[in-house]
Amino acid sequence: MACIPKRKKGNQTLRDSYLKKALAASTDFALPFRNETFDVMNWAGTETSNWKINYYKALFLWHKGRIEEAAELFNLCGDEPANSSFYITRASFRREHKGDALSDYKRAITLDKNNWRAHHYQINYLNSVPDYKKALVRASIARLLFKSSYILHFDYAKTLMLNDQYQKCLNELEKINLLPNEGAREGHDVYRASYLMLAIEALAKSKYKDALKLIEKAKEWPENLGAGKPYDFDLRIEYYLESICHNKMNDKDKEKNCYAKIEELETKYSNSYNANIYISALVKKIRGDEQTALELLKEWNEKSKNIFSDWAVNQFIARSFIPIDIKSWFVFENDYNSKLVYEIAKQIK
Repeated sequence: MACIPKRKKGNQTLRDSYLKKALAASTDFALPFRNETFDVMNWAGTETSNWKINYYKALFLWHKGRIEEAAELFNLCGDEPANSSFYITRASFRREHKGDALSDYKRAITLDKNNWRAHHYQINYLNSVPDYKKALVRASIARLLFKSSYILHFDYAKTLMLNDQYQKCLNELEKINLLPNEGAREGHDVYRASYLMLAIEALAKSKYKDALKLIEKAKEWPENLGAGKPYDFDLRIEYYLESICHNKMNDKDKEKNCYAKIEELETKYSNSYNANIYISALVKKIRGDEQTALELLKEWNEKSKNIFSDWAVNQFIARSFIPIDIKSWFVFENDYNSKLVYEIAKQIK
């Protein structure tokens, strides 16, 4: 569209020809970002009421951070477009800016049920709302429609975990091969969290030997989940769960060994302010240094200043468990460790 000639005498036919071609072209992969292009789009808007002009202008303004103007233009497009990708794009914009994304995802699937991205984004959106039950219904359908898609099968596995169906999640993870890529750790995160949640459930039932086996499985890094085992990994949660098992089984040497490993990891990750600090504080308390433990938690809360670090300080002091009033499976943002620490706190209070 940027190549449409400027308004000069004798150029009208040529301009009309270029504009016609631009409007006939697919909107897929069209990402206008040049200021000069926006001038041309403004001119085109005076020549036609075609929705594509508003769409392209909305993309440009979104890119420039002019959100209110972009939202108005996206809204002007209405339900006229018959392109599934348009509704995925508008849903992404609306999701980012707290709008009604779900109706657009539904429209995208209605227009093209074979667009796997529409299913994928809808499932992720429902999980983020969160509406885990509805997400599981959609994920169950999508994995059958796209039997060869590891992405949709992983969506299904993760959604099973978010619905507290941990063993089913693990069974599904065994069947898929996630494509390795830089930073692709979520496959292992879901795997580890599911095994540790099963271990916590086993602890609650006094099945300590079963819990230890589950914790050992959580430490593994299956090759099919897209991430290799790192040189270092913070296992404070795993060691703390093991220490509870050894304590209940009256194996004091193994229990103390777990505490020593946790203290080692605290030193190694002393600059990491996250949920694992709560585990270190619990060990200090067990060792008889409750004041230092509380100071450690307060330091974390001072640096992080979030709902979970604030809860951790209050929970450490409290005589009984303090629930956090949230609807999400994740206790804090999308942090798996926060969820695990929260569940551990339920068991020890």
